[in-house]
Amino acid sequence: MKKYIRIEDLSLRSGRILAFRLSASQNIKKYLLTPDVYIEYDQKIDKVPISICQIPAIASVVMLAWHIGADVYVEELDETYLNSWKR
Repeated sequence: MKKYIRIEDLSLRSGRILAFRLSASQNIKKYLLTPDVYIEYDQKIDKVPISICQIPAIASVVMLAWHIGADVYVEELDETYLNSWKR
């Protein structure tokens, strides 16, 4: 069975709270405490492009994905950040 983690429904609340949902293959769900994740910043981030806002979401699951051999899917990601992960 293919292992995956998807970052979905990324949204910005009150200009300072980044919210997203994690969905995963059945064999990965046991590693996730909750599907809903919230990150609150001390300043407004409403002008930050969505491709940059995805970075904290990716960072929150990338080590787990590497460890268990899962693919991570996201709708849009900053190209510079993506290229920094290439070997």
